[in-house]
Amino acid sequence: MAMIDITEKYNQYSQLEKTAYLDVLSGLTNRNGFDVILHQQSLKATQESSALSCLFIDLDDFKLINDCYGHQTGDTVIRQFADCCKHSIRKSDFIGRWGGEEFLILLPRTSEHFAKILAERLRWRISKLRIPTSEGMITLTISVGIRTQNNSDISLSQLLEDADLALSYAKRQGKNQVMTFSETASLTEEAFTISFMS
Repeated sequence: MAMIDITEKYNQYSQLEKTAYLDVLSGLTNRNGFDVILHQQSLKATQESSALSCLFIDLDDFKLINDCYGHQTGDTVIRQFADCCKHSIRKSDFIGRWGGEEFLILLPRTSEHFAKILAERLRWRISKLRIPTSEGMITLTISVGIRTQNNSDISLSQLLEDADLALSYAKRQGKNQVMTFSETASLTEEAFTISFMS
């Protein structure tokens, strides 16, 4: 009897732990859970001297979708996006909902070049989704920022900050596109050169 009680308590604890790290709406790992994954995978990448790429994703015009079609449609968008992502990433990858319409995908042992290929593939698949509303079907697009950590050359906070910056540039460039941090650095340098020359 005591052994059964211990097993039940352990199972209950495990379930509570899973719930604490789960975003109920999307069925993805929530921010707290993904933070744990980030630290684990960063440490693993350092030990293996391998690349770790982070995709920072934003659902374009999500607030407008909520305002025009209601929160129920917004919830459907989140769920369909999450399902599409889960079927698009590799078994070794991780995805989580960072908050609102922002999501992170972590790609272990993945260079910036290959991360962009995967991100473009995901962007294309998302664009093919059809979301039902009271006024017919609507489409969805995403903007993606990418930053790669090579042999722990940057901190985790810097990895996220740079991926977020790349995402901001992608949105400023017109949304529905993928941009790497190195590309934003080139754009910044080009803008500085033009400003200096003028």
